[in-house]
Amino acid sequence: MKLLDEMRNRGCKPDVVTYNVLVNGMCKERKLDEAIKFLNSMPSCGCRPNVITHNIILRSMCSDGRWMDAERYLADMLHKGCSPSVVTFNILINFLCRKGLLGRAIDMLEKMPENGCTPNSLSYNPLLHAFCKERKMERAIEYLEIMVSRACYPDTVTYNTLLTVLCKGWENRQAIKLLDEMRAKDLKPDIVTYSSLVGGLCREGKVDDAVKLFHDFERMGIRPNAIMYNSIMLGLCKARQTDRAIDFLAYMVMWGCKPTESTYTILIEGISYEGLAKVALELLNQLCYKGVVKKSSAEQVAVKM
Repeated sequence: MKLLDEMRNRGCKPDVVTYNVLVNGMCKERKLDEAIKFLNSMPSCGCRPNVITHNIILRSMCSDGRWMDAERYLADMLHKGCSPSVVTFNILINFLCRKGLLGRAIDMLEKMPENGCTPNSLSYNPLLHAFCKERKMERAIEYLEIMVSRACYPDTVTYNTLLTVLCKGWENRQAIKLLDEMRAKDLKPDIVTYSSLVGGLCREGKVDDAVKLFHDFERMGIRPNAIMYNSIMLGLCKARQTDRAIDFLAYMVMWGCKPTESTYTILIEGISYEGLAKVALELLNQLCYKGVVKKSSAEQVAVKM
């Protein structure tokens, strides 16, 4: 605020960008009420707030859990003739979905066109994610279809949201169809896409399919992460193929992906299940001695042998 006074004293008139920086700073310091008072004083200083100023306030209200205040604030914006942006509505939709208030989020989505805003993928994605989280796949697919019918095309995040839930629900065939659909639309699957699919296939016992998908991902020029390696190794160990799992560990290290404590735990338990408890225990002791595996974790694994 001292800097603002200094600007005025030197005859330098602050513009809306200056005020937005100050409002944002107050909100970051959790001085929301002070920020609102400051915003309301802007017109008397010859500067009207713009939609960015209002979005800063709305985002801060949502962060503080004041969603009813945020809804009232939006209504007041509209009453005063300040046109909201797509971002304005997306802030509220995202928050309402995270709180499980899907009915209100849908109402907010439907209000967008009548206020001159066309929903984009960032408007629909939180809604799809919330439906998936509540295992309401039919509603998620319904809104995916609504999204496409309104010429708003799904992005990689949209597909990943659906894929993750399908894979966790053992619906890998449907998930693979979505992967094919992504490719047909020239959308690039990412590490989240493949991690979900690899994990889902391994849980279903289709380890060879998971390994094939794993190598497809590599051919795209993207290196798998520890989560993907661990999923493959767990699947192989459950299929009593610990030799292949150990090969994947070597492959993992060769490509510079650092094994996690879970990586070694998976392998040790896999070796133990194959009746080689003594070998597994020796390996566990070595890893514990080297500090790779924590003593508490080692004890938990040893109890399972």
